[in-house]
Parts: sequence; C-alpha cells; structure tokens
Amino acid sequence: MIVVCGIGTGVGKTAVSAILAGGLNGAYWKPIQTGRRKDSDQIKKWVPGCICYEERYLLKTPASPHFAGSVEGIALKGEEFRIPAHPGPLIIELAGGALVPLNDEEFLIDTFIQKKCAFVLTSRHYIGTINHTLLTVEALKGRGANLLGLVFIGTDRQLAEKTIIAHTGLPVVGRIPTYLRITKKIIWSTQKLWQPSLDKINSQFGTPFPKKKKLLSAP
Repeated sequence: MIVVCGIGTGVGKTAVSAILAGGLNGAYWKPIQTGRRKDSDQIKKWVPGCICYEERYLLKTPASPHFAGSVEGIALKGEEFRIPAHPGPLIIELAGGALVPLNDEEFLIDTFIQKKCAFVLTSRHYIGTINHTLLTVEALKGRGANLLGLVFIGTDRQLAEKTIIAHTGLPVVGRIPTYLRITKKIIWSTQKLWQPSLDKINSQFGTPFPKKKKLLSAP
C-alpha cells in the first residue's frame, strides 16, 4: 500500500496517484473526498481500467475533512477506516496536506502510518516550497512514516530541489512539469519517464507487485 500525501492542498496528488496506479498496475482509493468533484472519476479517465474503490467518507462541503464533517454532522474516526483488500498494489490518496486533522484528536495520516503503509510526498514549486516540504518531511519522519521518496511538480527549480534533497536524504520518484491541463497522454508519457523509479519501489516490497502486462497504451 502506497499513500500519496502532499505539502498542501492542490499540489498535484491526484496526478501522482494516477501515474503510480498506472505504472504499478495498481488500484486507487481516496478514503475521504470533500467537495462535489470526485477524484476517482478523474483517475478513471486518466488510467482506463483502473479499479477505484469507494470513499469511506464522501462529504459535499469543499473544505478540510474535519471541518466538512463538522458542517455535515458526521463524526470522522480513524478506527472506521478499512483498507480495501486488494490483491495487488493499492494507491491511497489523502485529502489536503499531510497534517490535515481527522477530528479534534486525530490526524488522517496517523491512521495509515499505524497500518504500516509506505508514503510518497508530493511537493510543488512555489515561493516557500523549501520550508513547507522540509517541515512536512520532518513531521512524517517524526511519526515513523516509511517515506519512499519525493515528487516535484511545477517549473524546474534546481536549487530548491537540490536543497530539499540535501536536507531530507530522500530520493526523487519523479517530476511533473507545469501544464495548463493534465491529460491521459501526459499521464502515460510521464509514467514511462518514471518507470526506473517505479521498478525500484516495486523491488523494495517484500512481496513483489504483480508484473505489469504492459504500459498504458498511448492515447
């Protein structure tokens, strides 16, 4: 199980999840969805044939899960999460940033750290990204998270990436340039570029992921 988390909201976790699901022949699950647009619908467009499991909580309010739950009178509890029993790799996309509260006592990410999931952290290039990324990595490591690596999204800023890598010691899983619109073709081509990293991730697990029959067909 690989959890995709981010340094903030809207950094590109869904695109990262699509690339991982396609490249590892995996399924997709977003435990909590807020707002009226379902990210699983986008995954199905980008990765045809990908199995997408139903959300545990589907909240209409476009806000942080704990706030949306409060508005809608729904109590969110970590103990109620049951990870789908998928036979192959499962890509889990978290809502919002890494330290989004689940309720007044729990953070969503702690639920999946306790379940021994591995994590990929999504970082986006903007002013302040170094601080936000380093703080997030420190918080995850302090909680005992198994961090597989980083994904950088946006216009290439070599100095920022170099600084983040030097201070975290984490490998780079891949990069996604800035696009006006992410398409299935972009997901497919990026997946090909990431394949060496995906193969390394595959080899780190005690039980190897199933061999892919082939890459997603070019659109």
